[in-house]
Amino acid sequence: MNENDSKDIPFVYSNNDLSYYNIRFAFDKLLGPLATASEYEEFGNKREEYSDILKIVAKWSCEYEDKKTLIYIDYKEILSVYYKVEELNDDLLANSKSEISDEIVIWLWEIMVLRKKQIDNYNNGK
Repeated sequence: MNENDSKDIPFVYSNNDLSYYNIRFAFDKLLGPLATASEYEEFGNKREEYSDILKIVAKWSCEYEDKKTLIYIDYKEILSVYYKVEELNDDLLANSKSEISDEIVIWLWEIMVLRKKQIDNYNNGK
C-alpha cells in the first residue's frame, strides 16, 4: 500500500463512533439539507421555520467545535427541535417534498444518538 492508497478508502459513518470527524460528518449532513430547506421556494412558509432550526443547529455545531462534546446541548432544546422537524416533515409528506426533510429528521436523530452515547460514556467514566 502506498501513500495514495489511503485516499481511496471511503469514510464510513457510524453512530457508534464518537470521534471528532464522525460527529462533524453528522453535523455536515444535517446542516446541508437545513440550509437548502430554509431557501427552497417549494417549502413556502416553512422556510422561515427551517431557517430558525438552521440557526440553532449551527449554534450547536459551533459549540461542538469549541468544546469537542455534544453533552452541553440542552436536552429540552434538542427534543423541541426534533419534534418541530418531525412536524414539518409530516406537513411536507402530503406534498411529496419530503426527501430533504427526511434527511433532516434522519441526521438530527443521529446527532441525538451521538449525544446520548457521549453522555452515557461520561456517566460511566469512559
